[in-house]
Amino acid sequence: FPSHDRISSGFYNIIGKRVSNSSYQFRLNGTGTALNMSVVHTADGTTFRTGTSTANLPTNLNQQIWVKATVDVDNGASGRTYKFYYAYPDTGTNEPTNWVQLGADVVNAGVEAIYVSTNPIEIGSIAGGAGQNFNGVIHRVIMRNGIAGTKVLDVDFSKYVSVSTVPDTALGATATIYEAGTAPTGLTTNRRTPLNYFYVPGNQGALGSRATVPNHSSIQITGDIDLIACVSKDTWVNPNSAQTTFGIVTGK
Repeated sequence: FPSHDRISSGFYNIIGKRVSNSSYQFRLNGTGTALNMSVVHTADGTTFRTGTSTANLPTNLNQQIWVKATVDVDNGASGRTYKFYYAYPDTGTNEPTNWVQLGADVVNAGVEAIYVSTNPIEIGSIAGGAGQNFNGVIHRVIMRNGIAGTKVLDVDFSKYVSVSTVPDTALGATATIYEAGTAPTGLTTNRRTPLNYFYVPGNQGALGSRATVPNHSSIQITGDIDLIACVSKDTWVNPNSAQTTFGIVTGK
């Protein structure tokens, strides 16, 4: 990676229910030189299981990329299987049809249902903005109940400009965007530029920028799950522009 696109070691949450009374989380992991992906989940709300991709994301990706993780909580062989994928954008933020598997299947021992958490979905951080803050741009997030199952969450930030709420078209709810420093019960303000995306500028202390979707029975998934997102580093480029290096940008 070029020096200005260096990747800081750490975790960068995309979407999940990860706080006390947790369920699941999809994140990118910075190793200092590369990025991989993980899904973290729990059967009891506090004891975490993690599946991590066996390969790193390529460094020649378009700045706007899609990432996906699937979890099979019961693979029929007394275990669970995680799979990770990436894709180049098709058109805008349309969900891709051609995915490339990232590394091998990750198979861990034990069958574990996912805990039913009453927490909201959090996009761009965990624990109400307190940790694992994404450092870059989130364009769209999708979640399915089951592998290639029913879509239960779909928040497309790219379709809206200068707003503080974005519809979840799958759930019929609303994602609320919180500026750094605002509590969930406080004033909500826009954390986006006038362009069509949700920008999370990294670690901002106890209440970092994030978006939340209220809890609903549809997102209380206990079995197999698909977690999908379109993301990029914090310098916006046209989704159809030439390929360039992708990274989590630090120092901005």
